[in-house]
Amino acid sequence: MRRALVVLGLFTALLSGCFQHFEEFRQLAPPVRPSGATEVPPGPLPEVFPLRPGARYDYDAHFGLGAGIFSGSASLSVVDAYQLGDREIDTIELISRYFGRSRHDPYRFVRQGGWIGLFEKAPPDKVTFFMPDHLAAGMAWDVLTGEGKGHAAVEALDDVRVKAGDFPNTPRLHYVNPSAGEDITLWLAPHVGLVQADVRMTVDLLPLVGRLSLAAYQAPLGDASSPGLSAPG
Repeated sequence: MRRALVVLGLFTALLSGCFQHFEEFRQLAPPVRPSGATEVPPGPLPEVFPLRPGARYDYDAHFGLGAGIFSGSASLSVVDAYQLGDREIDTIELISRYFGRSRHDPYRFVRQGGWIGLFEKAPPDKVTFFMPDHLAAGMAWDVLTGEGKGHAAVEALDDVRVKAGDFPNTPRLHYVNPSAGEDITLWLAPHVGLVQADVRMTVDLLPLVGRLSLAAYQAPLGDASSPGLSAPG
């Protein structure tokens, strides 16, 4: 797999189900908590990627690969979140549906020192940290990958409308990696998560252009501030 894709974290997880050769990202989530794990301290939901047990996100996907145009869907469920030392570990399960097939893949995200990362392999642990846990217009940072240096910037705050609803003042994050031929835009609604993503890249020498959009979502268990399952009728 092309390592640079990992910097997009959740978007990578959602899109990866459409490519059979993304096998090395499977089986990353341990079946049980490791020794020494404790509960995540109580408090408000994180602003960026609020991955808490009970949360669920359903996405519609439309993309073109080469001359083909395809549609699919993906459902992401948060199954566990725990503290291990100075890290918060969030475990998710992803069901991707593309080309008439379904895949089930586990992933682990990490919060540490004000940054969010994705496990590339375990054990031994290899984490790529790809974005801070707070986003504001004008922020910018670099991400080192196996295919050169990528650059990310929060370009603006947009009002986004998708099937799941309206999300005002949503940070628009633009990521480019010229060495890898990647150009990806994410809209990350505060305290909700990824609501839309546009991607342009090359996969196996073929141009890939795609969009993911949030169709419905379920608030984490015990979170009274979030609207719960949301989708217009």
